Amino acid sequence: MTILVSKGCDVYTYPCPHDKDESKYYYLKYKPATWEIDKVYIKSTDIVLPTVETGFMFKCVSGGRSDVTTEPVFPTVENETIDDGTVKWKAVPYDALMGFNDIITTSTWQVEEVGTLIDSFSLDNNFLVGFRLYEVPVDATEVTVTNVIVITKPDGKEFTYNRSIKFTIKEL
Repeated sequence: MTILVSKGCDVYTYPCPHDKDESKYYYLKYKPATWEIDKVYIKSTDIVLPTVETGFMFKCVSGGRSDVTTEPVFPTVENETIDDGTVKWKAVPYDALMGFNDIITTSTWQVEEVGTLIDSFSLDNNFLVGFRLYEVPVDATEVTVTNVIVITKPDGKEFTYNRSIKFTIKEL
């Protein structure tokens, strides 16, 4: 997932319906890769589209290597799982960019006009709604993203809170 952020702007990433055949921009471009034969997939970070449409995209829930000869018959029921080589996939709707118990992981957050790359980001058990990133000096080695709006559902009760997240950055 690639997110491009301009200095000093608000970036909203609230999930909304997503057509799997197009790249959409919510200040974020997201289109899952197509499933590949004999490929290593990582739990909680990889989402794929099957080569034959099923009405769902598929989230890796157990990492491993996909089958070396055949694509699995991907399910057509939400949350149903399928084994693929040593990988296990779960059917998720096209509009499920992120949900409860999901983890956001990316290595391609780039701050425009600054030339820095944020190495990693994870947020467990929450929905990320939006955040504000302030100007980052070119020689910075860390950046704190403030006003991160998070919705969480501990014990089934939803509440919203703001927090800050610190990232390590490196030159491109």
